[in-house]
Amino acid sequence: MKKTRLLFLLPLLAACGQNPPVSSSLSSEESSVSSSQTESESSAEEPSLTSSEQSYDTSDGTSSVSSSEESSVSSSESSATSSSEEPSSVPSSESSSSSSSEFDWNVDLSLFGKQFMVSLGKKINATRTATATYSECLSIGARAAAYPNENSSTFIPFYHEAKDSEKTTISSCNREHTWPNSRGGGSKAGGGNIEKDPIMVRPSLTKENSGRSNYFYGTGGKSAPEWDPAVCGFEGARGESARVILYVVTCYSESNRLSLSNNPKDATGDRTMGTLSTLLKWNRDYPPTEFERTVNERYYKMGHARNAFVDHPEYADYIYDSDGFRDSAYVPKAA
Repeated sequence: MKKTRLLFLLPLLAACGQNPPVSSSLSSEESSVSSSQTESESSAEEPSLTSSEQSYDTSDGTSSVSSSEESSVSSSESSATSSSEEPSSVPSSESSSSSSSEFDWNVDLSLFGKQFMVSLGKKINATRTATATYSECLSIGARAAAYPNENSSTFIPFYHEAKDSEKTTISSCNREHTWPNSRGGGSKAGGGNIEKDPIMVRPSLTKENSGRSNYFYGTGGKSAPEWDPAVCGFEGARGESARVILYVVTCYSESNRLSLSNNPKDATGDRTMGTLSTLLKWNRDYPPTEFERTVNERYYKMGHARNAFVDHPEYADYIYDSDGFRDSAYVPKAA
């Protein structure tokens, strides 16, 4: 009897040894599926990083984003976090096709005139995350315009072209009120923050700052009186100067009661600047250079706002025509 039982069991034992357990295969597949689902769910739940969530160290003027947060950013997630009130660095259908900048201000292009300016001013101020003192504007401007690279101790002074022969140091410069102090660009004129804005107060060669005085920008000479930035040897400074003035009036028209004018003989107490028709022409004729865009980006990364007119020069035409505030919708010319 014992022998018969043994012979009966041998085929069963052999079969068990030849076939792998089914449970082992299922366990491996279930583990793989579980891992895939976990990764997918984790990716979907990770928050995107918007420009307003960046942290800025104003002691050295550099922006910092933790590596764990940085790894969670994707272009599609950034687009999803854009709002109508806060600008995003992701292009949208509302962004003008005439600008090569990827920074999207998310503006309402159906607006025009003063209404467009007020809306844009709020968006510009929303990009301001750091503060500065008037005395710090010189060193901040030097860092923004550092040349030939961002770590250089030399920089390109305002009104000059980005090239080796033009670089200088702080010892040769002082603070240029692009919107003159006596015309509303100083702290005593109401709204002291204007004089703490490094985009308005730029490092310029001392001799050129004195030569400009408090004149409007223009080509009419001292009889107008107007001062042409091109006398410094770089015609492109005309466009750059125009865009700074457009930025200043957009950000500070309310707090400092500033406005643009076509009359260079305006009294200083009028707090006007221009010459408006010339500034608009310069803005179109001398588009932003690569270096001007770089400087704008550096100011932004240091937390000192950014100039929307450098990103989108055409915004000026949504606000003004050559006579003043636009009173009808702006229709861009076909390319």
